[in-house]
Amino acid sequence: MKSIVEQYRKVRIMYAKPGDWLIAEHHTISGTARRGLIEEVHGEAGEPPYLVHWTDTGHRVLIYPGPDAYVLSSEDLSHTAQQTEGP
Repeated sequence: MKSIVEQYRKVRIMYAKPGDWLIAEHHTISGTARRGLIEEVHGEAGEPPYLVHWTDTGHRVLIYPGPDAYVLSSEDLSHTAQQTEGP
């Protein structure tokens, strides 16, 4: 069974609602994923751009996410965290 993250990465069109989380992966050895709370959705029907509040810097930015980013609901983010932490 594929993880939630793997399932979301296959979706090309991004949709979100306020309260969802934007995850931006870094594909370098020293890079870590960034996580930001989506506070506002400015596109039609949940499409970008999003006003995101980044947890690592506290900055808010209006962003069109790149191909290394995906959206998770709060529930999905909690589930993903539980999977990586283990029992």
